[in-house]
Amino acid sequence: HPRVSNAYDLPTVAYWSIELPIEPTASEYQVFSRYPSITRDIAVVLPKATAYADLLASIQHMRLSDLASVSLFDYFESKEKLGDGVKSIGLSLTYQSPKKTLEDGRVNRMHARVIEHLLADFPDARIRE
Repeated sequence: HPRVSNAYDLPTVAYWSIELPIEPTASEYQVFSRYPSITRDIAVVLPKATAYADLLASIQHMRLSDLASVSLFDYFESKEKLGDGVKSIGLSLTYQSPKKTLEDGRVNRMHARVIEHLLADFPDARIRE
């Protein structure tokens, strides 16, 4: 404050205030499932220009009701091991139903659909073994 600054012979300090038009939003929450989750991983080799966000959008576009989350767990580049101009992106997919325990067969079928979908959406991609 200017009075304090003058009283103690402090140097002049400049300050400013910025008001941003931020609208308050209602918080959203999701109830935890009582049923266990199952996680499956995929490593996809694709051109370096392909972004993780593109893979994520492609998977989310499938709107699988029992796909709880998708996360990046690995990013790898190696001209010697993968080839020139490509990278490997490791995805961890978590499947969980809010209504029942998922059986392995159902999860395996959903996971196979995700892989088929990614290979169809990204023709230059391949699954890394």
